[in-house]
Amino acid sequence: MTLYAIWQPVTPVSDSFDVSKLLFGDFGALQGGETAPLVPDTFRFVLQSVTTPTGATTVLPVVPGGGAASGITVTPGAGTMGYALPSAQLQVPTAGSQAATAGAAAVANFPAGLFTFSYPGTYVYTLKETAGSAQYYSYDSAIYTITFTVTQSAGALGAGTGNSLTVTRSITKQSGGASTAASELQFENRYTLPRLTVQYDAEGGSHTPANESVRYGDYATVPPVQNNASGTPTSPAGEKTGYHFLYWTDAAGSQFAFGSTPIHANTTLHAKWEINRYTVTVQDAPDADTGHQNNQLAQHMNVPHGDTTLTAPTQPENKTGYHFDHWEDQNNTAYTFGSPVTGDTTVHAVYTPNTYTVSFEPNAGGATVTGSMPNLSMTYDTAQNLTPNQFSRPGYQFMGWGLTPTAATPDYYDSASVNNLTTTNGGTVRLYALWTAVTPFDHNPALTKILGGEANRTLATGETTPLAPETFNFEFKAVSTTVPGMSTLPMPAAAHGAQTFTVNRVGAGALPIGSLSFCSQATMSTSSESFRVPQVRRVLRRPRRVATRTTMLCIALPITSRRPER
Repeated sequence: MTLYAIWQPVTPVSDSFDVSKLLFGDFGALQGGETAPLVPDTFRFVLQSVTTPTGATTVLPVVPGGGAASGITVTPGAGTMGYALPSAQLQVPTAGSQAATAGAAAVANFPAGLFTFSYPGTYVYTLKETAGSAQYYSYDSAIYTITFTVTQSAGALGAGTGNSLTVTRSITKQSGGASTAASELQFENRYTLPRLTVQYDAEGGSHTPANESVRYGDYATVPPVQNNASGTPTSPAGEKTGYHFLYWTDAAGSQFAFGSTPIHANTTLHAKWEINRYTVTVQDAPDADTGHQNNQLAQHMNVPHGDTTLTAPTQPENKTGYHFDHWEDQNNTAYTFGSPVTGDTTVHAVYTPNTYTVSFEPNAGGATVTGSMPNLSMTYDTAQNLTPNQFSRPGYQFMGWGLTPTAATPDYYDSASVNNLTTTNGGTVRLYALWTAVTPFDHNPALTKILGGEANRTLATGETTPLAPETFNFEFKAVSTTVPGMSTLPMPAAAHGAQTFTVNRVGAGALPIGSLSFCSQATMSTSSESFRVPQVRRVLRRPRRVATRTTMLCIALPITSRRPER
């Protein structure tokens, strides 16, 4: 008898798994309004059937609806299944999710499909990503090996066993030459926008900001303001002598807007400086005469730093007794027009006192005056004593100095302290000696003729001696004087201007000579005393004819004067 096996199909077993795409790097909105990834990409994966049990057909997964529900496109092939995942399916991972924990910027999941096995055995597949060429993307080179082990339970027909299959799945990841067990299929991609360099050219400023690395599409950061050595804030580019910082410019010279200009290329920004401009004000001196103090003489606006073209205004002469000397700035430092302007400046005039000369005139109308007086140099507003009088005029007493030769009373007394005699710079003030005639000293010398011997006797005859009268003649002669310049000495009126005249007397008795009038100082000498005063006149008197003897007399007359009351 022949027995025939009776077979009953077993119930197929199914399994499925999901594939995850994790995107690291730049994803989402950029500061400039663009969205990363800038260029969309389609991630492509290939499932390859590697091993199928003997006698079994290749099993490929079935993706419902061709993957449309998952946003993917599947392409079956000979022992392969292709998957296309658009980058638009990437989403920001949910907080706390595995993708978020891993630091992924975006994630997308899609089902690989349902694998249905009707034959026991081992089914091996590989799944890998096909590298694309989209800019700024990197692709995962890992290869996953998925092994399905399908087993059939043993049992007899009708016993309720032996007609069922079971499946187990294991996953191995091969990456970088290493193979490790995996619990899921997860491909990691990176999208990295270029990091661009923004550098700065301070254009002569004292500080150059550090280069900045800026992600493509983002904004550069405004460089911070720098402090100088004294701690004073300056500008992002520091300081530049004579200039102030305005802003940063791009290659075209336009102002660069940091908060609205995304960086799309390596960029050099240039400091834009503007030259400083100043105001230069020119004023009269603060100590000028009333009405002129600090008066504005000129004002120059918008003078560029370093300018050397400014010229001085007409020099003011508005301070009595002073003349313009030089210019000074607000720091009382000498200022020269034409020197570089380096800041707002207030220039004022500086005056210096006038100098003048005082000359002394003897003012004698051509009469003899002795002595000399050097000129006296004086400065306005500086008091100084006049030089003591050195002039001497015979017959006159010095009273003081007059501003005119005909002054009746002195304007300044001898050695007086004077000031501000003239306001003219370099001028000469003439002071005239004022004289007053001294009161003449009149002297009426008396000459007496005395006869000795037998004179003045009455004889027995009744006659009186001398018996014959004699006429005695005397010569009165001017001899010398110490008065400077005097050649004619005072003589009695009877001399009629002569320096010698003769008087006579008959017999003994008084002999009048006449009055002598002296107007100058002299020296007096007597038989027992001698006095010395500035000037001396000497008169010699002697008898011209003497009856019994010859006598010579030298008379020195003291002539003094007294200073008039002031």
